[in-house]
Amino acid sequence: MKFPWSKSCIPESPGDPPGGFTLFEMLIAMALTAVIGAVLFRTWDMVALSGRQAQQAVAARERERIVFGIIDNDMAALHIASGGISTLPPLGKSAILPSEAYHTETGTEAPEPEEGESVLLSFATRVSALPEAASTAEDVFCVEYRLRPVSPNRKMLVRRERAFCGVSGEFPWREIVLFPSLVTARFDLVLPGGRTATEWAGDGSDSANAVGLRLVCKISETEDEECFYSHIMARRTEIGWE
Repeated sequence: MKFPWSKSCIPESPGDPPGGFTLFEMLIAMALTAVIGAVLFRTWDMVALSGRQAQQAVAARERERIVFGIIDNDMAALHIASGGISTLPPLGKSAILPSEAYHTETGTEAPEPEEGESVLLSFATRVSALPEAASTAEDVFCVEYRLRPVSPNRKMLVRRERAFCGVSGEFPWREIVLFPSLVTARFDLVLPGGRTATEWAGDGSDSANAVGLRLVCKISETEDEECFYSHIMARRTEIGWE
């Protein structure tokens, strides 16, 4: 006996769709999901790359600002002998070493030059670039800018300084890296009238009348670039070193 409300008595509508998804619909959904995921990943990767490039550019600009500030401070407090006898080194390109008399008196030997290194600039200044240096107004620092090889094709520009400049002795040097990767670099003298001396003796004789220094960096193999220019502002009489 069948009741009128039983399932068999309820006619099925011919327009009702079958339940679930077909294989074709699932493949389309998976393909759309993959495409959307690829687009989102590519967008995220581009945003992340742009962020890294922006951070590197900001870091490079900050390094340049610090480096150029160091050079400018060095030049502002530079000692340039204006005649007479001074134990302080002139603005030149020679390594600052103890005198022969010091080695004779102490029985020590002069140190061997560092292999592959070149001294681009050496001088005496009243400023220190190292925050831990406990300096006073009377302190004078010997400074060297050196080009040091780090690989067969790359070099770094290093600033070295030591206290007690003008006193002959083996005092410790402290250093900071200014540019970590260069092909090469040089300091040009800027003379009165705007003339530039690319090659100069390096013993202090050429620098007595110089008005500025130009740092020229070769960052790539193809071109030189003027990295920085600084006026030589101080003279002995201007900073009270008579």
